[in-house]
Amino acid sequence: MDRSCRFESLIQIAATIGLALVVPSTLGCHIGSCRSNTTHLCWSTTTTTTTANKDIENDDKRRATAAAAAAAAAAAAVSSRRTAEAGRAAIMPESTCRWQTKSDAKKELYNYLRQHVMQFDFPFLETMGFQEEEENLPDGLDQGMIGETIAYALQAKIEFDYSDRIPEEVFREYVLNYANTNEARSNWRPLLWKKLRSLIQQQQQQQQQQQPPNNYKNDIADVVQTVNANLWSILAPADQNVIYFKSQSTPLIFDPMSILAFGYASCTGTSILLVNALRTLGVPARLVGTAAWNQQRSKGNHNWVEVWVNDDDNYDDDDDGRIHDTTTNGRWYFVEPSLSTDPNTAATVVDDLTRDPCQRWFCHRSQFTGHESNTTLVYAARLEPAAHSTFYPLAWEWTNQAVPGEDVSHYYWEQCGHC
Repeated sequence: MDRSCRFESLIQIAATIGLALVVPSTLGCHIGSCRSNTTHLCWSTTTTTTTANKDIENDDKRRATAAAAAAAAAAAAVSSRRTAEAGRAAIMPESTCRWQTKSDAKKELYNYLRQHVMQFDFPFLETMGFQEEEENLPDGLDQGMIGETIAYALQAKIEFDYSDRIPEEVFREYVLNYANTNEARSNWRPLLWKKLRSLIQQQQQQQQQQQPPNNYKNDIADVVQTVNANLWSILAPADQNVIYFKSQSTPLIFDPMSILAFGYASCTGTSILLVNALRTLGVPARLVGTAAWNQQRSKGNHNWVEVWVNDDDNYDDDDDGRIHDTTTNGRWYFVEPSLSTDPNTAATVVDDLTRDPCQRWFCHRSQFTGHESNTTLVYAARLEPAAHSTFYPLAWEWTNQAVPGEDVSHYYWEQCGHC
């Protein structure tokens, strides 16, 4: 039995009595062995520390968890082993995890969402499911979408192994998040879960059979490719074979439920639907784009998708210039929704995270020349307010500055400026 499994029950017992343990990866959170389950969540974290300081940090952890004698003993064993390494002062990344009861996780995630409501959503807090006081109103009047948003996000973390390799801060903003821009708020997650869950379950089963025992790890890149290849046919209306691309659809049709009803959308709507589908399945994703090519609104706008991948899962030997987020130990890769302009024909080429960025139609030096004043500006949509009050520009509502954003222009200047 994996050593992490021998300590899992002790760690979880400590969590049930209110002790939030941060446990070295040698004791827990091993993919393929001990993972998040129906009662406890395992949150992945990454710290950078010197070996000379590890014993001091472990002593602090043991003092903080003295009531959990067994767990403290396990931590002491690890500390003893590392004492021999204390003479080495090299900087080493240490993967750790934090165990948390599912009920506590629900409370934390609820508070997170409540603290990061976009300005224009404030008049509808109760409709969305944010209740200032716990009430049992008749006819489900107190059951907004927030409760199911949290429940399905946690269910994805429990069912899909790659979600346990996602840091908590990334999970909150890019998996749990129910919003992209100012699209209509609706309870899309249960519907997408029902339609897409089996797709990834089947993929996991196939990969488990193909890979050696104890060496199985589902790759987010595989999930993205599978979803982008199948999403549009699975969700198509009964009278169509696929959801298709139709220009000039935003803002008439760009929220998920409208797209499912009409069966089409332009780049903004299809990107939002792909982001939401990936989030439903526990994959961190966000909307990204430009509100004006070359800073000229007359040239139009475009939106696409970025997906966060843990550096440990990085499949590029040279990083390929991807956006590196030093605070989360991961990288953002970009991908386009793969659909055709015909309601009866699927796209012939499916975009994925391994594709050469220069093969995407918009990734060209004519659009991205960072040294010129008219170069294209690119932003990623966020839920948390970014530095310097950066916002995500909306091409369809130019004066709206209420959607938090992150300026990622430099990456696209560097990546697409030579294409």
